[in-house]
Amino acid sequence: MPAGAYRECNHTRCPKYATHNGFCEDHQRTMRDRTAGPTGANLRPSNLRFRWMRAAYLHLHPMCAVCHLEPATELDHKTPHRGASRLFWDQNNWQGLCRVCHGRKTAREVLEGNR
Repeated sequence: MPAGAYRECNHTRCPKYATHNGFCEDHQRTMRDRTAGPTGANLRPSNLRFRWMRAAYLHLHPMCAVCHLEPATELDHKTPHRGASRLFWDQNNWQGLCRVCHGRKTAREVLEGNR
């Protein structure tokens, strides 16, 4: 006799039954991958060292490097680092951007396939 009633998988439109944590075996793997976060402690934006360096950089470079009209609120990598630690920490690769300019640059990189 089963320990409890069978439940459907919590993943949208999955017809299988949940086996653990509300998901079927197939979706347990995908949910685990989705919540794992970035790899490598040095690449996490929540890293204390990065937060301090970001704040110091934006304090020294208070205006947007593109429009020069708005205060810089985002720290952007001029060349996308794609996980390369050397490019991630290289301050010559950093620039302060306002939210609008950062969004435009990111969208352009995504459309061009640079990310």
